[in-house]
Amino acid sequence: MVVAGTALSCDDRPVSVVERRLPQQTAASYGPPPRGGDITEHPAGTPGPEEYETIRVEVCPGATLFVVTEPATTRRPANGGLRLLACADDTEAIRAGHLLAGRARVKHAVHRTGFAGAALIAGADPRRVDRTALLRATAAVLDGLDGTLRTGRDAGTTAEDVRYLATLSRHVLGGTSCRVDPVRATARGVLGSVRAVVGDRLDGLSFLVHGTGAVGAEVAELLCAARAGVRTHDLDPARAIRPGCRAVPPDEPWWRVPVDVVVVCSASEVIDPGLAGVLRAGALVSAADAPFTGPEAEHVLRSRGTVVLPDVVSSAGAAVCDSVEHHGTAAFHRADPEELYAFAEHLVHRTTVDFLADPRSVLGRLGEVSAGVCGARFLGAGDVLRAVVG
Repeated sequence: MVVAGTALSCDDRPVSVVERRLPQQTAASYGPPPRGGDITEHPAGTPGPEEYETIRVEVCPGATLFVVTEPATTRRPANGGLRLLACADDTEAIRAGHLLAGRARVKHAVHRTGFAGAALIAGADPRRVDRTALLRATAAVLDGLDGTLRTGRDAGTTAEDVRYLATLSRHVLGGTSCRVDPVRATARGVLGSVRAVVGDRLDGLSFLVHGTGAVGAEVAELLCAARAGVRTHDLDPARAIRPGCRAVPPDEPWWRVPVDVVVVCSASEVIDPGLAGVLRAGALVSAADAPFTGPEAEHVLRSRGTVVLPDVVSSAGAAVCDSVEHHGTAAFHRADPEELYAFAEHLVHRTTVDFLADPRSVLGRLGEVSAGVCGARFLGAGDVLRAVVG
């Protein structure tokens, strides 16, 4: 299907945006997505490729957009961030879309956001992509889906990208008039999970933040503010140097640093069974989606006595704020951003406590059709928020 009235410029050449829905059997032929961890062993954890709707959009040479969503029969708007990935081919991009949409599905259900799962994967080099063309193509797809999909910022995209996208489509969360930073919201949610795992007092505890990009830098700052001891690691050694933190020297294996908690903020699928077998941490909490290469890696780490908190529990801060923006728009725009960050931290903390006490009770939310979405809960949470913020 051609997206009507859309002509983009890439390298100063007009390019038509062609939107093509991949047939179910075509999507399935790419094979199952990587599982990403124990939580997906729940029967409804990660749907198979045949359960997704996949759209492929040719943006311009070197850039292809894949939109992967749960079927519209869910009767809930889908939500997932726009992520830029330098993929080798379409197969890699679609597998990433299936993985992330599956994690989003579980994340939204666990936190009762009122959204279905989705992922927007731009297969392109983030350093070279024509961002204007990409964002205009994304807007065309969002408008073509007529409100059944909402998106916002994710890895590889910037606040400026999202603000521009919001001028092109009204189906964008965290756009032009939004004062809430999804990066900080995610970090605050991670902090809520950390406190649920190790207790409210973090001073005297040791942490290693793996990946100090946007979210990792925020997490490190929050942990330092709580007087924790923080080590940092990043593929870019200069980026690992953060105020109040001690960077792991480039020639020292980060996984050999003994800490109370490792917080993964780098990327998906970074911990394989071999690494899990030598990681020296009492607990692992993740801001990154699907930090494990598969269930085996998570099993290995758990068998060594490490507390492993699924990413779908801990990485939901931005999803919570998206839900409030969508389902409680007026309250969202009236609120001070700190109230929303506190709400996200409080909600993720509470969900983490529930999960640690009874994982199946939290995973059981996958089958719920609940009206108690985050927007409504935020409207009724004033007293709690005043206590948390004040």
